[in-house]
Amino acid sequence: MLHSKARKLMVEAYERTHNAKEVAECYSVDESTVYRLKRQKKAIGSVELRTNSCGRKPSLSEDICQQ
Repeated sequence: MLHSKARKLMVEAYERTHNAKEVAECYSVDESTVYRLKRQKKAIGSVELRTNSCGRKPSLSEDICQQ
């Protein structure tokens, strides 16, 4: 798993060189990782980890749980 700083540096390197294969080799990741992070930055404006959308969603709402 890449740290946020490494993700930012990787996307910046790709934006400068437009050579995903070279950037992937420098960071020891797959070329698809570079493209995926580029798409993520374009879509949501950030390359931070998206941990809040992981895991099983609660079946009961918070209102019902508080009663």
